[in-house]
Amino acid sequence: MSAFDPTAFLDSATTEAFEKLPPLPVGAYTAVIGSMDTKTGDKQDGSQWTQIIVPLTVQVPADVQVSHKMPDTLKMTDRIFLDLTPAGHLDTAPGRNSHLRKYRQALGMNKPGEPFAPRLMEGRVIQINIEHEIYNEEVVARIGKNYAAA
Repeated sequence: MSAFDPTAFLDSATTEAFEKLPPLPVGAYTAVIGSMDTKTGDKQDGSQWTQIIVPLTVQVPADVQVSHKMPDTLKMTDRIFLDLTPAGHLDTAPGRNSHLRKYRQALGMNKPGEPFAPRLMEGRVIQINIEHEIYNEEVVARIGKNYAAA
């Protein structure tokens, strides 16, 4: 049971300003893959897109915790857009699904003849790269497309 009272909250006042957390510095970080989900949507041409939503718990190094006033972990989300065949199956042709391939290689799960399902990545530790980009005129951290074994 939570001590939070939503009705009282609406009338409560604070003098504290909410501060934006600075972006993680560019570099390599260790992360744990969480419970994944999928999402689909429609493209402008009428076809559909499908993606795997990959929640990551990113380990923040002690020096970055101090210098950027950050907690020891941050939640981030990566999205793997999938290439599908016209029949709606995962396209395994060379050069297709490179984003998923990079995850599999980093996790040692891209071996011919060994069964693979995306959910098998959950709970595994991976090294990700943080990059910066400008979004709505602000610098934000995003997950790069290169991964490595942790």
